[in-house]
Amino acid sequence: MLTKPSLTLAYGFSCALFPFCGGVAPSWHAHYRPSTPRMTVRELLPPLSQPVSEHVSSDIVRRRRELGAFLKHRRSLLRAQDVGLPEGGRRHVRGLRREEVAQLAGISASWYTLLEQGRVPHVSGRTLNAVAEALQLSQAEHEHLQVLAQVERPVPLPGESSPSLAALISYTRNVRGAPTYLTTAQFEVLAWNPEADALFGFSEMPPRERNLLLRLLAYAETQEPASGASDEEFRRVQHATLNNMVGVLRANYGRAGDAAFDTFIEALRLQSREFRRLWREQSVALLPEPTCTLLLPDGDTVTMNLNALVPIGHPGHLLICLTPAQDSTASV
Repeated sequence: MLTKPSLTLAYGFSCALFPFCGGVAPSWHAHYRPSTPRMTVRELLPPLSQPVSEHVSSDIVRRRRELGAFLKHRRSLLRAQDVGLPEGGRRHVRGLRREEVAQLAGISASWYTLLEQGRVPHVSGRTLNAVAEALQLSQAEHEHLQVLAQVERPVPLPGESSPSLAALISYTRNVRGAPTYLTTAQFEVLAWNPEADALFGFSEMPPRERNLLLRLLAYAETQEPASGASDEEFRRVQHATLNNMVGVLRANYGRAGDAAFDTFIEALRLQSREFRRLWREQSVALLPEPTCTLLLPDGDTVTMNLNALVPIGHPGHLLICLTPAQDSTASV
């Protein structure tokens, strides 16, 4: 019988819920420990009355700014020898030159420069595909690039009052047989079933603090490593989990295009040094199907499959269901 982990052991709780990984799905160990975090979840939340900052730009300007920053960062990660080009003498910038990307994509250097500066009002899908291939983008990064360039206008993320979302919430609450919960594009937990509540205690959390990303960020700088794990292993798991969550958040942010999301990102940038560092890395991620190994307070472990579904019409939301990874855990 699974017992609900103590809420003071929040790192294990957060890692168990979202052991994201970059494509491969290893087993993640959620380590519980009683040490006190330096930052609380409440400190990461923007005030309820906080208006959208005046400097938050329009959707078009924001997308172009994000597009330029994304292209520049991806260009900086490639070396000439990675793409079969000569080194070409001393380089004043890290990575490929703009004209080299243009050469690989079969476009003019001046046009690519305008694209990276956010000064191209329209770009064709074929040209964008060529740029993505030149920069060796992954599938997730390619899709993110298309969203930012608005090759195809993404479907807006519906609000919580959407009838279809209400039906999804009702389904999540009433499904039985396995811990199941529903999250938003910002990793807020919208709904859960009794099995998920018994395991993680969602109902005991203040509503505004029921956010998986904020909880993990709040515990990212805990002073001591997890009990029974090395410092190095703990930091590796923590970094990989956060990096993938921020990557998914960036993909959701590119699709959303609303002021509330801008405010959420601004608050995290202001309050969390770890988030600022990860956000600068320009990572983009799709949701994998990892294996989640829960380390219980009594020392036992239970390995579960973390099945993540994206509901139709709600691309920013995730329906998470934990199922036994082995027959031996089916009766737990």
